[in-house]
Amino acid sequence: TSASGYGIRVTTNGTDHYDHGAYISSNNGYAVLAQSANNMAVRGEAGNISGISPPLGPVGIVGLGSSRGGYAASVNGIGLYGTSTGTYGIWGQSTNYRGVTGRTSRSDNNYGFYTPDNLYSNNINIAGAIMQVMQNGGDVPLAPGDVVVFSGLNRLVDGMDGPIVQVSQTGLANSTAVAGVVYGRFNLDAVNPALESPDDSAPRAPEEMEVILPGSAAPGDYLLVVVQGPAEVKVATSGGDSIQPGDLLSTGSTAGAAGLAARVNLDGTESSLPGTVFAKALEPFAGSGKQGMIYVYVTLN
Repeated sequence: TSASGYGIRVTTNGTDHYDHGAYISSNNGYAVLAQSANNMAVRGEAGNISGISPPLGPVGIVGLGSSRGGYAASVNGIGLYGTSTGTYGIWGQSTNYRGVTGRTSRSDNNYGFYTPDNLYSNNINIAGAIMQVMQNGGDVPLAPGDVVVFSGLNRLVDGMDGPIVQVSQTGLANSTAVAGVVYGRFNLDAVNPALESPDDSAPRAPEEMEVILPGSAAPGDYLLVVVQGPAEVKVATSGGDSIQPGDLLSTGSTAGAAGLAARVNLDGTESSLPGTVFAKALEPFAGSGKQGMIYVYVTLN
């Protein structure tokens, strides 16, 4: 206890990377409990931090480093947890590099960053697609690559803030209800805020946290639907049709498959039927009466 200076000061002159200034271990309690009424509760500095401006006022944890400001990792628990009643839960800032980097080692890349809330960003997207959580509102399973159409809205979804759009298959060519392309079956419980346990008092099994589930989405199941960007889609051709990169695609007469968009003459100008185009082909596909999978760029029209 100190009235004005350090309560505890520890120094080590060891040269090995494990010569820590302090090593603290705990079984059930906090390994470190730090409190400050008017300043930083914990401040960590590494390397030359000249020119780095720390935040002012009561901040739970502050990391200042010449390479990384803060780094958190965890096997099963939470690597870093931040919450606030008045301002930012976590603030990340860098002078010359990324303010925040989030990575996952999962093979399916779900998710380097996750939030159930709205996002604000000046966005640049290299390879990914924008997807929407939807529900199979039809009476047949929906598989990855299926083209789907709007079929309704589920307003009563447990644990979610808003209604869920419902989709289904159609065998109607050039449908104006086209919604996008199925990416995969979605585990809604994995992102249900009501099932989260920030204090890790009731951790769920890894299989319960899988976001994308194998197999088709049965009626009533949830799924991810690509609404913008690259996606692999089922296609079917008839007659002498062939698909070339850049061709406009609509729902086809084969249920769940895409086909060439119908062309009509409007006041002397050939065009597609308004509201029916959902994608442009990125790969060619040839063969009368054949079905297959090609990449398209979904761009709902």
